[in-house]
Amino acid sequence: MSLLVANASKFYRLSRSDKRLLATAGFLLPVLKVGLQWLGYRKVKAILGRIPGQAAKGSLAEMITQAQVVAWAVRVAASYAPFRSNCLPQSLALWYLLRRRGIGGDLRFGVDSKDGKLEAHAWVEFKGLVLSDSEDVSQRFAPFPLTVPPF
Repeated sequence: MSLLVANASKFYRLSRSDKRLLATAGFLLPVLKVGLQWLGYRKVKAILGRIPGQAAKGSLAEMITQAQVVAWAVRVAASYAPFRSNCLPQSLALWYLLRRRGIGGDLRFGVDSKDGKLEAHAWVEFKGLVLSDSEDVSQRFAPFPLTVPPF
């Protein structure tokens, strides 16, 4: 069975809400990438801030599960996209999609110096749980002390 057929089969077995979430993430990633290039971070953040979110629903455990599903959708959409998106559009997409569900994820930024070059990285956490990267991301990148508050 070809990879395309296998992936299509996996997609069709997803629930309707997971398909919608995956499609939304797939739509958001290129929009955010282009928006960041043309408008910059502050304007993109302001635009996302005008779109209302929901009130939080469910227990902490349910919100963590929802957050992990949203993070999965963003990762899958990014891996199958016909373009490469870096950590910032992916983190913004995850942060925004969490907010739409009433889950207040923290957008985090950190830096690292490798071979004399400064590298920046963005990731999303919820209640201290890293959603968009490995758990050791704050050890690999020195996080800025302030998180970006939810809109």
